[in-house]
Amino acid sequence: MKPIISVDGFVTRNSSFSQTKDGKDIAHFSVSSYFKDSKGEKITNYFNVTAVGTLATIVKERLESGANYAHVRGEFSLDKYVTKEGLEATSPSIFASFVKMHKDEVLEDKKPQQHIERYGNKQAYSR
Repeated sequence: MKPIISVDGFVTRNSSFSQTKDGKDIAHFSVSSYFKDSKGEKITNYFNVTAVGTLATIVKERLESGANYAHVRGEFSLDKYVTKEGLEATSPSIFASFVKMHKDEVLEDKKPQQHIERYGNKQAYSR
């Protein structure tokens, strides 16, 4: 069972949208989340997010209406890839089961945090 993660943060890149062969919508976007370490320094994490089906359709509509802040919950994974320099690297990804988006222009008033939680029943959040 994959861990479930909840992330609050700003949408950081343009979304891409596509469809599966059977017509389900797919949305890809990224979210940045930050926290302060023990020294008080800001650490930023970037998460690639994938939403499928009705959730992808809603994400597309919200982003087109100007939403730039998201709360995302879903299955967490580390995707491996090779950099331009030929080095192996990993990228944190979320397969979304829940997304809430809105417009938020105030960066410093929000203190988004990432929370990784394990749930015994991953069906608690339906797609």
